[in-house]
Amino acid sequence: MSDVENIVQAPSTISTSNEDSTLFAERKRELSDLIGGIFKPPLGNSNEDRNSQNSKVTKEGNSQVPEITKEEKLLDIPTPKKESDWHISISPDGENILKFNHHVLEFKVIPKNNLQEEDLVPYKIGNQINNEVNNEVPKDNFPKWMIAISNSTKEKEVLVAISRVTRSDMMSPPKNKSFIQSPVSVTVQTEVNELKQVKVESTDTFDKFDKINSSDERNIFNERNEGKTVIYKINLNSKSGQPIYNDLPGGIVKFVHNKDNFDNKNDDNDDDNNNDNDFHCFIFNASGICRKMFTHDLNHKKMEQFYYPRKLQNELYTLYRKKPCLTKLYNSIFDHYFFIEQYKEGIQVLQLYDLRTMELKQIFNLREEKSIKKFGTPIFARSVNGKDFGKDVKILLCAFVNEDDTLIIIIQRPEKKFGEIYYWNLFSTNNHFKYGGKVNFLKNEKNISSIARIPGKLITINDNGNIFSIFDNLINDCGPEVIGKNLHSIVIHDGQKKAEKPKKMSSSKAKSINKDKRHTIFHRKGSHDEETKPLVNNKEPWAIDNYNRISVYLDEEENTQLFIGRSTIQVWRNKNTGNELEYIWANNVKADNEKDFPLVITELCVGDRSFYAKVWWAELKPDEYFEIRWPYNDNHVTPIKHACDTLEHLYYRRKNLVGHRKQREFESMKDRISYIIWRFIKNKPNIWRLMDMRYDIMAKIIIGGSHTLVKYILFGDGNEEDRNLHIPKLKRCYDEDEEKFTEEVIKEKEKKLDIKNLSDLQIAIRLCKGGLEFNRRSLIVAYLLEYYTSSRSLKHIGWLCTVSGALPDLYKYNLKNFAKEIFYKRCISGYEISNLIEYKDLLPKVVEVEVKASQEEFRAFSPNTTLISKGESRRPIRYYPTKYYANIFFNIEDFSPTIKIVPLYNFTVCELHKRKKDMAQSTPSSSLSKVANFLSKVFRYLFIPRIYLTNNTEKLSPLIQIIRNEDDDDILRNPAMEAAINYKWSPARNYFLRMFFTYILFVSCFAALIGCYLGHVEATGHLNNFLVFLFILFYYSGTYLFLVELIQFLHHGWRYCLDLFNFIDLASVVSSLVMLSVYVKPKFKLSNAFADVVTTSNITAGLSFTMLLLWFEFVNKYIHIRKLPSSESNHNLLFLEPAKFIYMMSNIIKRTYLFIAFMLLVVLVLSHVFLLLLQHTDFPDLNDITPKTTSYTLQNNVGDTIGTSQQSFDRIQDNPSKDFGTSFLSTYAWLRGSFPQEGAWNFWAVEVLTLIGSLFLTTIAQNMFIAYLTSAYDEGCKNGRVALLKFRAGLISDYEFLDKIYFSPPSPEPKYIYTLVNSENYEWEEIVRKHEGNKLYDYLEKKIDKIELSFEEKDDENSFLRYNEPENNDCSSRNEESIDYESDDDDDDDI
Repeated sequence: MSDVENIVQAPSTISTSNEDSTLFAERKRELSDLIGGIFKPPLGNSNEDRNSQNSKVTKEGNSQVPEITKEEKLLDIPTPKKESDWHISISPDGENILKFNHHVLEFKVIPKNNLQEEDLVPYKIGNQINNEVNNEVPKDNFPKWMIAISNSTKEKEVLVAISRVTRSDMMSPPKNKSFIQSPVSVTVQTEVNELKQVKVESTDTFDKFDKINSSDERNIFNERNEGKTVIYKINLNSKSGQPIYNDLPGGIVKFVHNKDNFDNKNDDNDDDNNNDNDFHCFIFNASGICRKMFTHDLNHKKMEQFYYPRKLQNELYTLYRKKPCLTKLYNSIFDHYFFIEQYKEGIQVLQLYDLRTMELKQIFNLREEKSIKKFGTPIFARSVNGKDFGKDVKILLCAFVNEDDTLIIIIQRPEKKFGEIYYWNLFSTNNHFKYGGKVNFLKNEKNISSIARIPGKLITINDNGNIFSIFDNLINDCGPEVIGKNLHSIVIHDGQKKAEKPKKMSSSKAKSINKDKRHTIFHRKGSHDEETKPLVNNKEPWAIDNYNRISVYLDEEENTQLFIGRSTIQVWRNKNTGNELEYIWANNVKADNEKDFPLVITELCVGDRSFYAKVWWAELKPDEYFEIRWPYNDNHVTPIKHACDTLEHLYYRRKNLVGHRKQREFESMKDRISYIIWRFIKNKPNIWRLMDMRYDIMAKIIIGGSHTLVKYILFGDGNEEDRNLHIPKLKRCYDEDEEKFTEEVIKEKEKKLDIKNLSDLQIAIRLCKGGLEFNRRSLIVAYLLEYYTSSRSLKHIGWLCTVSGALPDLYKYNLKNFAKEIFYKRCISGYEISNLIEYKDLLPKVVEVEVKASQEEFRAFSPNTTLISKGESRRPIRYYPTKYYANIFFNIEDFSPTIKIVPLYNFTVCELHKRKKDMAQSTPSSSLSKVANFLSKVFRYLFIPRIYLTNNTEKLSPLIQIIRNEDDDDILRNPAMEAAINYKWSPARNYFLRMFFTYILFVSCFAALIGCYLGHVEATGHLNNFLVFLFILFYYSGTYLFLVELIQFLHHGWRYCLDLFNFIDLASVVSSLVMLSVYVKPKFKLSNAFADVVTTSNITAGLSFTMLLLWFEFVNKYIHIRKLPSSESNHNLLFLEPAKFIYMMSNIIKRTYLFIAFMLLVVLVLSHVFLLLLQHTDFPDLNDITPKTTSYTLQNNVGDTIGTSQQSFDRIQDNPSKDFGTSFLSTYAWLRGSFPQEGAWNFWAVEVLTLIGSLFLTTIAQNMFIAYLTSAYDEGCKNGRVALLKFRAGLISDYEFLDKIYFSPPSPEPKYIYTLVNSENYEWEEIVRKHEGNKLYDYLEKKIDKIELSFEEKDDENSFLRYNEPENNDCSSRNEESIDYESDDDDDDDI
């Protein structure tokens, strides 16, 4: 790999010179006296400010650390202590807050930066409603009030939804309850407008409002048993509003936008993205979900109603018939997600629905080790890295802040008055779990609308209507404590006044052999020579030339050295056993540019074992720079990220090494970095797991090529249980530190591949490019594949999400054996999901009825992954007769199938047709355009064959790419492959059925025309016109089929004709067109049709053989176009058995053609010998070769002899070997038991040749041929189903390449294929058992010497790498020999 083949180039933190939050960003700012950690700037220039800052630290040796106080402060979170009149909501983007008082029916829209509500106008609802509400007697704390506010548009307009929720809204309704209520009137009053009353009608178009008399006023929020929801449009600029929709039920209201902050990210003229700008108003109650759609300009469109999943429906109907379900539904909604918690057979199942698409996004299978006592409804937030707060502790709130770096948790202990705040710093080993004090937080479930929450924001309102933003008070204290050190010296600075403060460090030059003084060393000790020997001199072994570098001692004893080289910054520490690497950072500049773009240090400050450096190199913009701080605020996390970056950095410099010594130093550097990472994983495995999800550290380790470290991460050292330290992921979390990594490209075979969407497995595979590193790279791939396909994949549905997309790459990079072995893994066959979710929620009703009627044992289908709409009542016509048939002939009451999910993500999704489907979904606007578009599609469908869109297989689905690259038919026995082919066959069959019916038309016309031709049919009038019409249909269908064959030939090339079925397909069409055009059409007359035809026997034979060819192709198409039966039931055997027979015939030909060729060669040899022996027997000198003649006695009726008859023999005409053709046919007759040569001549040589030839040809070879036939027949019986799947897979492969014509928007491809299974596949189980226990990496590990890490824990109190106590006690250290590092001395430059 060349140096330009960079996959990852990711420095840690990038800043610009105009950032106020960065230390030293402005020259006017005074330098802080704390370095390391976060480098907080000083509070001010006065001595009081400086004393105040210094008072927060205490001395500990030579360093100062922040003082930790245990004084607990009580944080009061204001919430209503009783049923309050005030309600609050926040827009999805957090820009506006809605405040509502149901006592006076008045609301305000408050910007987030104006919580004091200055100059805000309240909007008053109704004129007479106040008295009605005041006089209303609450029953069981009902009615409730729920409110919501949308994001604002560019015109500063928002929608406000106010819902009055009654008890009946939140109790299980009677069947067939409708959401829709009758239209009513609404009154709206504002301070800037006069009282207006508007009639609001229920319609799916934009409502028009007309003023009506006040005598017709009627209050929307009345005393009905059912609640109401009204939606208002508010203009924030004009401070006016009006109701736009009121025909909605009461319930929990929520606005969900299709795109976050759409009003700020899209142009006004971007019409193509208007669907992305649409949003919905949701109403949740016990009856279901009501969704009202609005456009980007706040015009409302249609309304839909959805059922809850069946389990939740049953739960609501069973448990909430006499009590309301408001709290349960409210706690199940967060942001644009809807959570459903269910329990089934002791398994807790959590379903996650995306309200933007109404799709089921994820199913969480939560298996609890012990019973958990629950307080009310659960809070839907869960992490693998769990914390146990004790028995009977209730979690009141948990939320992610600080860009998801910190989780704030508020708990309530039993019999405690106040709650407790905890800050879980997920990505820090410093104060990883931090106590934040007590909190007075009353979460009143009876008044849930007094708290509003979106990701990153939590606001409350108290009894007085005052609004408080809670996270603003908590977020400042949530981070870990700052690790600070005293400033010792400013070594480098671009300002004159700040240089050499507070202490000046003396410098020297490193001793070198060539006297090149390019290594400057700054000392803590005052006395030293002009040339000194540093701890390390040149720790960049890939740099073969001399270059400028800086070293600074970071402690008084000068045992810790900071080394700044050309592209790395390192910290080394001297020990008795040698030098130890403590920290390393690399700028990841491209290897080709490293010499031209060295590090430029613009600022360098050092302290006691700490430093701060601002660096720049020529790849950055002039105002950009990088800051490196050590130690860091998160203690170990950032240094570990930098270590992983450096492993990747070293990989791209491996080709710059010169000499074996440099190679050893390079490997030693990799081992030292691996040791740093290994120690962190061993002591902090849970934090590493979180880092693996957040950052691209695993990808960088893979690129770095440390296969031993990869194995340790995946499998441990054998002493630990499954820790799942690496989680497969399809998408990478966005992080500024990783921005360059996601944008980097790798040059491969003159083609650049964007890898920002590649998984870790795909990166590992694409680095397997042969050469000396192939085995080691292949081993990493084997580790990952074994890890992904292990028993973990049987517990987690998405564990194999990255394997599907990587399967085609295995074939491309000569790792075909891995792909085969994967399909023998048990996990690939399917994950049973019917024990987690009700099968009726997944199985479409049409599929369920068809399976019941056909009694199929195996069926692949696309599941219902969306919530079912109440308007979806239209079903295909075949549904109803199929349903009646199943009800009459089968017992379907006990139907309880097993539903499995094929765990290969996007296995059947083709990227080639995504754009085509998007275009099909965008319909023309005008009616004329719709008609023209439809007619254009009809014309293309009837007269223009489909073309191949591309020859590039990389855009095809993984299924098709595997089919085109795999020759082993055994993988087709895998249920996953059968399910995928079964699913993809349905649309492909529809296309080939169209070809089949066209072929039937073609054959029918040909048969009718040649029948009239051979019968000399005389036709006039309408019959003659009908024959002309048959000619037109024949040439239309024939031309269409010929063009299809021609397109296939141009796409596949000459190999297309090598397949027997393809050759017959092409030959049948071409021969029919030729025969009819040459012999039949010229003889047709408009006057009498075929009455004057004169034919010949050869023409008749030619037409007959052409018809035979057409019939053979017809049977072949018919058998393979038929639906693949899944069970050998009687009504399906009619189609399965002929398919097996055709496969047997083709298999016999494939298995025996070489032997047949050998037998024909033997016949050829014998025929040539007989030709030489008997061809010239008419010559006089060969008269001794006499023919065998036979005499016959003639008798009459009474048996008397009346004469004799002697057979005559012509030595030329009756000779069976008179020429080569006759001799060959005579010898071939031996195979059917006839010996013409021996029967014609009386010659000893003929007898001998006949004996020898017949012994070999008829006795040995013919019996061997019979044995071959028997073996081929048995194989056909066994593999007939697999052969049928293979044939159809080939047709599916062709179909996926073709252009598609959609008359209606197609259904989206499912991410996972589901299968309905009614019986076990014992044949497949037997194959799986044979391969169980085989590890994918066993064979490769035998080729590589070092396959295990040989590190051991080293107790060193002075080391930065010291861990006070392991996070996971199960991670016990190994008692292995310490790693043998190379010498730390650099003899290149040292004396």
